[in-house]
Amino acid sequence: MTEKESVWRGTTAEERVIPRRRKLVRAGFELLGEHGVAGTTVRGVCARAHLNPRYFYESFEDIDALVGAVFDDIMSETTELTLAAIVAAPETAEAKVRAAMDASIRHIADDPRRIRIVFGESADNVLGHKRADVVKGSARMMADLAANFYGIDRNDKLLRSSTFMLAGGLTELVLAWSQGSIDLTVDELIDHATKLTVGTSQATGKLVDR
Repeated sequence: MTEKESVWRGTTAEERVIPRRRKLVRAGFELLGEHGVAGTTVRGVCARAHLNPRYFYESFEDIDALVGAVFDDIMSETTELTLAAIVAAPETAEAKVRAAMDASIRHIADDPRRIRIVFGESADNVLGHKRADVVKGSARMMADLAANFYGIDRNDKLLRSSTFMLAGGLTELVLAWSQGSIDLTVDELIDHATKLTVGTSQATGKLVDR
């Protein structure tokens, strides 16, 4: 293909892929948030994005790849907000944890579609696998914070066990809250998550071998 043939309305063929991919991811987010994985198809996504199905496969191998991209997009936004909040918070363990919980939980809770995509699907599909990866990442972040504030080796086995327990438990807490199984306001949810995380980290710091 010549340069002239690859340019359309001032953009290259490669450049036109980017906005089409954004449209597909947005359409995927809307359908997943409304109907879940079972109700999200290539045809449905393309119809919502107003794109010919052939454009789907220039960006994604299959529907699972799109579903994963939607999840990653949500978590990328959440992580960016969370890290910025941690940096801006006062230099105390509770302030850092509260800032992290406030930023992450509010971002997810702000849109019911985000809650459904991040927390509301079976562990047996791509979203479940992605969620498991988030638990691992959250556990590492908690271990880093605890190691910094309580003088614990970040590779200490008890610390790693406690942070995995916390990350998994917080995921279940937010899920239970989103399903109405626990009667809390968002502020109460953030407060409880903060106190449980700080309390567990402090207890772990006292229990580990120095």
